[in-house]
Amino acid sequence: MTWQESLAHAEQKLGEAGVDDARTNAEYLAAHVLSQKSRSELRSMLDREMSSADSDGFDTLISRRASREPLQYILGEWEFFGLRIKVGQEALIPRPETEILVEQALSEAAKMPANISILDIGTGTGCIALAVAKHLLSASVVGIDISSGAIELAKENGKLLGIPNALFQIGDVLSEEWIDSISSKFDLIVSNPPYISRTDFETLEPELRNYEPRFALTDESDGTMFYKRILQLAPNLLSGGGRVLLEIGFGSSKSVEEIVQSGGFEVLRTANDLGGIPRVIVAG
Repeated sequence: MTWQESLAHAEQKLGEAGVDDARTNAEYLAAHVLSQKSRSELRSMLDREMSSADSDGFDTLISRRASREPLQYILGEWEFFGLRIKVGQEALIPRPETEILVEQALSEAAKMPANISILDIGTGTGCIALAVAKHLLSASVVGIDISSGAIELAKENGKLLGIPNALFQIGDVLSEEWIDSISSKFDLIVSNPPYISRTDFETLEPELRNYEPRFALTDESDGTMFYKRILQLAPNLLSGGGRVLLEIGFGSSKSVEEIVQSGGFEVLRTANDLGGIPRVIVAG
């Protein structure tokens, strides 16, 4: 069987399983089997016969994806803000809309001294902290997460990418013990917190509901608990003139803006993603 024929079968199988953009998924997995070749390189060899080893490996990966295991977890890495981030089920998969948060953080940092301090709450893979740190080499970036597995993954990403000014540690913003341990102030607080309500969690696609860490998706409440907590803590964590930057979910801009204002902060701006959906709130 040629790669062309195998890809056609794979596309059909993934489509029947409900996978969006089945062809693209199949091409990513085929390129992965072929020793990390690019999809463009793959297209130049579609008429070639598959080896038995490649055929078996490809079939295994397609079966995993047909079970709705996320493509990114199967590949083991994903690109975020120009960085190749190692991913695993310990943490959320980096998403393009979260790059808006990085862009807004860099915009705010440009108005501040070079040696600012930044706190990333719920760091996961470390993608936000690492992207910011790479572009602000004089800044000190601290990423915290409640998950030890996520912190180990973030540390590994920092080493793989060679970004020394991002540090990662266990931290639970709901814990008074953690709050008491903080002795320094931050110029920026950034966070992509769990903002999916418990009710909405049950309606998520299988990729999210069955594979990505539940604790990183939902607050097991109405989706606003972490916004309220971050805004409650911010006055004690921020230095003078500091900013809070929060990623928000679809349709939640008004409710989060009200939380920001009730916490004594002003909404400085709301940044939209490429689809025109409000995605990041900048408060100060």
